Amino acid sequence: MNSLLNLCADLNLSNRPTAFIDVNVISMNNDRILENQTVIIKNGLIDTIGNSRHTPVPSDAIPIKSGKKYLLPGLVDMHVHFNSFAPFFGVKNEWALYISNGVTTVRNMWGIHIGWYHPFLNKCKKIPMCNIPIPNVYTGGQILESKPQFFPPLSKLIENPNNARKFVEYEKKKGYEFIKIYHTLSEDSYMAISKAAKELSIPFLGHVPDVIGIDGAIKAGQHSIEHLIGFFNPFTGKTKTDIESVGQYGANLRDAGVWNCPTMVVWQRYLSPDKANEFDKKSDMRYLQKKYRYSMQKALTAASSKLIIPDNYDDYQKHVVGELHKAGARILLGTDSPNPYIVPGFSAHEELENLVEAGLTPFEAIKAGTKNAAECLNRLDEFGTISVGKRADLLLLDKNPLNDIKNLKSMSGVMVRGTWLPKSALDAILNAIEKSCI
Repeated sequence: MNSLLNLCADLNLSNRPTAFIDVNVISMNNDRILENQTVIIKNGLIDTIGNSRHTPVPSDAIPIKSGKKYLLPGLVDMHVHFNSFAPFFGVKNEWALYISNGVTTVRNMWGIHIGWYHPFLNKCKKIPMCNIPIPNVYTGGQILESKPQFFPPLSKLIENPNNARKFVEYEKKKGYEFIKIYHTLSEDSYMAISKAAKELSIPFLGHVPDVIGIDGAIKAGQHSIEHLIGFFNPFTGKTKTDIESVGQYGANLRDAGVWNCPTMVVWQRYLSPDKANEFDKKSDMRYLQKKYRYSMQKALTAASSKLIIPDNYDDYQKHVVGELHKAGARILLGTDSPNPYIVPGFSAHEELENLVEAGLTPFEAIKAGTKNAAECLNRLDEFGTISVGKRADLLLLDKNPLNDIKNLKSMSGVMVRGTWLPKSALDAILNAIEKSCI
């Protein structure tokens, strides 16, 4: 990590006002492109948006001449396990891999749950780390399970309704943004968590237990369904919904305002443990440390052996996502990074392509990882669209992503809370990470 830290210290990054001049703005409020705009950033926030002919640039602003380029909100990966600064966990330089791929915010689905970790993440939302700002992090605490636990002893065992109530109260007091549940929960414990979460005004979300099902999750007020578990459960092999009825479930989820985070990319890995050598040759693997890469094949094989996944599961997932989308159900971008061969940041672009293959337009896929994400986190007044007063988490692209979702990779630079990292800085960061992994 020293090479990256040294690089960060040397980068000439500034928090001075910044002006994107003559840029095409994709605000994500709608699918219109506002051409020839000047967007001025001050104090980490979007200060001004206006036609370049009539919008003066402050004399102290750093001008970024952006003619024919495209400006849109930073991406949000809504299902990650962000453990960059926890001992013995996580991918080395994970935070920099997210930023280098335009992922400026993450929803952390499993806090390590030790005293310093959550306060540290909260602090890092506001201050740069080693001159490069880390992603904005919104996090839950421990996974809540009943017997038999899937992740003992790291998950929290909920044995009865009273136990459930006390732990929800504890998580709320601790300051976590949501409660993460697992499919192993008993019906009594699940319902107790639901009741407590509603009374304490904290969202609960995660895997839908087989004993609950989609209808039960809707009735209980589950905030988001992760991995499509509830339609099919790869941990138990149980299908809880008929393929023909997915559209109706989608309409019910739409009406109830329940979010859906499919994370198709992670199941594509677990579906094919025999392709580990092929996955290892992917270009993004060079940004993972050798020790971590060597452990991936074993981890993929071990985890896959515990799962019951049909051969056509990738097609099934895309069918379900497509039907949910047609019904108007709310879709989120998520990857479950850093599971085996799910590289932080890079995998978000893979999942965006999956969403398009499932039937979303490029605009709708990007919306799943920008405006939808902010709305799901109840932070739409802070970020998720390009609007005056919102946090300056932005991507500048050379090509129009509404024409081709792969154009999201044509990054000219990334801004995180008002700190601008041009492509040269992003390339230098990735080069430093690659050298540290040799």
